[in-house]
Amino acid sequence: MAKFKISTAVVAITLLLSLTLVLNDEVLSSQFKYILEDATTEHGSKNLMLGSSTIKKLNQKKYLKCGTWLNRGIGNSTIANLRTYLKISPLSISPSQILLYAGENDIDRGLSVRETTTIYHKLISTLRLKYPDSSIRILAIKPSPKRQQHWNKFAALNDTLEANAKDMENVTFHTNPKGETGFDISSFIDDGIHLTEEGYFTLTAVLGETCKTN
Repeated sequence: MAKFKISTAVVAITLLLSLTLVLNDEVLSSQFKYILEDATTEHGSKNLMLGSSTIKKLNQKKYLKCGTWLNRGIGNSTIANLRTYLKISPLSISPSQILLYAGENDIDRGLSVRETTTIYHKLISTLRLKYPDSSIRILAIKPSPKRQQHWNKFAALNDTLEANAKDMENVTFHTNPKGETGFDISSFIDDGIHLTEEGYFTLTAVLGETCKTN
């Protein structure tokens, strides 16, 4: 039988191309970065922030006043992406609280409310297996102006998650504030999706005294 030899140069080129693909993909790049950090760092008793870019851009020192947090927000991510990270990463952490914001991208990419709810419950189950004693806090999906066509689905998903959380142990759902204390156009930057400083104060204020903002 003929023997094939793979040169060092071919291996190097293959690895370089693979790394380039990873770094050019926002989700894969973040997963790769976090997994490397998790493999080399003991994070201890920090709380965990998990979600899409809304979490990634959240300045925990400014908006969260309830302990030290590890930010594992992944920009442009779906709930399935978050589960993949959790299942692969050797993350060493003992969080008393886990803050979740997810589902907005899933709905925007065509998933139904039922499909999004199902995968959200799988994410919670994954978290519960890894961190059985942690308090899970779910933030309601915000009414991003750019995604106004999905507002009805966002509201339906929020209602479903809120109702289901009442039957889950140590899971709290935080609804969006209404009226003058709620989101408005000043809560969002020009892209109509991501939050301004005022928007982040609105988002995190619902966490209450245990996570009080300035």
